[in-house]
Amino acid sequence: MTALRTVDPDVTGPPIQTWSIASVMRRGYERAAVFALIAVFLFVFADFRSLRDTALATVPLLFGGAWLLEAMGWMRWDFNLANLFAVPIIIGTGVDNGVNMIYRWREERDKSALILTRSVGKSVCIASLTTIAGFAALISATHRGISSLGWVLSLGVALILIATVVVLPAIFELIGSQMKTAGAGSSTKPKAERRRAASGMLTICAIAIALGARQAYAATPEDRTASNQLVTQAEAQIRRAGESNPMNSKLIYNAVDLLHRAVRLDPDNDGAYVDLGFCYGALRDGPTAVDMYRRAVTLNPSAANYQELADIYLRVGDPERALEAANAGLQHDHRNAHLYNAKGMALNDLDRYDEAAEAFQTALDYDPNLKTARENLTELNSGSTGRGTITKHSKTN
Repeated sequence: MTALRTVDPDVTGPPIQTWSIASVMRRGYERAAVFALIAVFLFVFADFRSLRDTALATVPLLFGGAWLLEAMGWMRWDFNLANLFAVPIIIGTGVDNGVNMIYRWREERDKSALILTRSVGKSVCIASLTTIAGFAALISATHRGISSLGWVLSLGVALILIATVVVLPAIFELIGSQMKTAGAGSSTKPKAERRRAASGMLTICAIAIALGARQAYAATPEDRTASNQLVTQAEAQIRRAGESNPMNSKLIYNAVDLLHRAVRLDPDNDGAYVDLGFCYGALRDGPTAVDMYRRAVTLNPSAANYQELADIYLRVGDPERALEAANAGLQHDHRNAHLYNAKGMALNDLDRYDEAAEAFQTALDYDPNLKTARENLTELNSGSTGRGTITKHSKTN
């Protein structure tokens, strides 16, 4: 789409219309999911009249939903116009399980065997398993969208069931309930020991979520290789664009598309974000360029990345943040002449001329051949007052 609109901003036709309609529908589904969550929370709160119990009732949904998103990322599944229908169904199922468990827990808190194994726990398991069986029938559909709907629904309900029978009882114990585990031996456990067991269970669940999130978004070696290849292709496009006069914006847009593909393959590729920052800067989109460089610094807080961040802050007229970025980079490499030059330019813009001159001189001490620092120092020392104005924010590297 970006490449097409570089040729004609008003391009249209069936493919464009289909893409636009799909984008609108996707945003509509996302808003509907948010509204559904808010509505469900309000209805449950109106019933329980307790924030604690309302929060407990949503635990299976929150944990199961988080695990589902992690699993989809790990298996490279994407939401589409078909399987987005699963979102409201999963929300309803997750809250239903939690509400049933909370009601029974409030009625008979001292009879955990009845609650978890002989009564509502068994009912919740049977109801969830029959729901999974029904949704799993969609998996065999020849339409890929319907099949993906079956997969997402089945996996989502299964993960919510696990959260219902594992995480929720652990929280019951943690908040001081009198529930006991089934079995004669466990009934004699002191309360403190049961609480420790519940805390351990929640800790394991939290670690599983953290590891799952990391695994969901971690790139494979093949993805990293393909991502780096796309960055190389994008940099070739950028060089070609710079060789033309005026700059060929079409090639820059092509590079942007390649770099976004690289980031999707490897979200930790800081080089792709650096090049994206350069491209958006060349397209005069300062805020987006700043965001790209900041992401690069977050992924890899190297002196080179801080240098790029300081430079873009100077270009968009934010010398205070440019100074912060330069100082942060110098903490990683205190002998980096380019960072001292960026620091001097930021100090000059802040009217701190003596400090700017010192920074430029330090840059020259570390790299006497750094032409930009020498020119900046000369301009700074020019004029009748001995302090000129540096107006050219050339690239600091």
